[in-house]
Amino acid sequence: QKNKYSGDYAEGKHSVSSSFITITKLTNERGYNYKLSYTGTGSNNWGAFGFPNFTFTAGKTYVYSCKVRCHSANNVNFALRAARSDNDWVTRSVNILANADGEWHEYYTWQTISETYDRSGTTVTCNPRIEFYTNNMSTESTEYSCDFDLKDVQVIESTECVPFIENTMVSTTVSDCSGYGNNGTVLGNILRSKYSPRYNGSYDFNGTGYIKNDNFNLNTTEFTVSFWIKIPSSISSQHFLFGTFDSWCNNGIASWRDSGSLKYSILIKSDIESTYSHTYFSLTADTWTHVVVVYTGTQYLLYKDGVLDYTVTYGLNGTVSNPTCYVGNSLYNNTPSSETDESSVSDFRIYATALTADDVKALYSSPISLSKDGSLFACEFEEVE
Repeated sequence: QKNKYSGDYAEGKHSVSSSFITITKLTNERGYNYKLSYTGTGSNNWGAFGFPNFTFTAGKTYVYSCKVRCHSANNVNFALRAARSDNDWVTRSVNILANADGEWHEYYTWQTISETYDRSGTTVTCNPRIEFYTNNMSTESTEYSCDFDLKDVQVIESTECVPFIENTMVSTTVSDCSGYGNNGTVLGNILRSKYSPRYNGSYDFNGTGYIKNDNFNLNTTEFTVSFWIKIPSSISSQHFLFGTFDSWCNNGIASWRDSGSLKYSILIKSDIESTYSHTYFSLTADTWTHVVVVYTGTQYLLYKDGVLDYTVTYGLNGTVSNPTCYVGNSLYNNTPSSETDESSVSDFRIYATALTADDVKALYSSPISLSKDGSLFACEFEEVE
């Protein structure tokens, strides 16, 4: 998607509105240095600067982001604000001085923008832009200061995926990034986490929440399930990661992990055999692992980190059509299990085809995804020199 900002604005330059903030272009690299130095007087005061207003389409979601390298911060938080208008009083924001380690970090937030919004009883017409605001530097005689570099300021219209904001609750709906509309409903509590093997975030299941979809757009005699998972070193009991089709105790597949051995199990139930098949392979605790289950119509092929790990000859009776899927839980006697998951999960996918070994290897190796029309996209912002 095209950045709403270009030129010096995209590089990080803008005129500051506060006399106690200075800006200098970086030498030998892209970006600008900002320094703030202020002594509190007992009166309210915020350091601030903003970027130009941009055009938008009402009802669309926009992702606001920038890269920051913080050298020092003393009594100051500087927030990247997804402003709907100049000096937006209530808006999404994120502190860009959270990591004062001298390294570049990317910060982002997002906002679905309507034509107008209510500000303390007054209807305000949206005219969005990026703003940067400090906390209130009002304490008398307190020294406030910070030194940071800023670059790659951008706003893009989101059409595929919205980045996660650390430690915020997942909303009531989880969007299907493929574009097929197989969105999930969130039951209970799930946290977003910045830790991921590849993308900008993952789902952190804490044993109290899960995702459910009652009617997948799927009608097939073969399929593939793919996901990244990190299991914690301490778990209280057996917990399911996902269950598909009728239920794990009827015709379908599910996965769970043993609390004692940290072994990971694929449980397969066929109405042809009327028996279960448990297939174990060990995972390393607190480590991200890519797991793929491929059903070819006659066999289950289990892959770990792009390599075939186990094969099970086990068939399902007939065509898989419109299954129920749980992520973070499964069914037991057609009732959601009380043993919900405690893992971190990222990039969960279901394909209506059996991926080949080369497909699985490429899926493990590449950060690129495919939308349903065949176009490429990645769920992260990549820096291009």
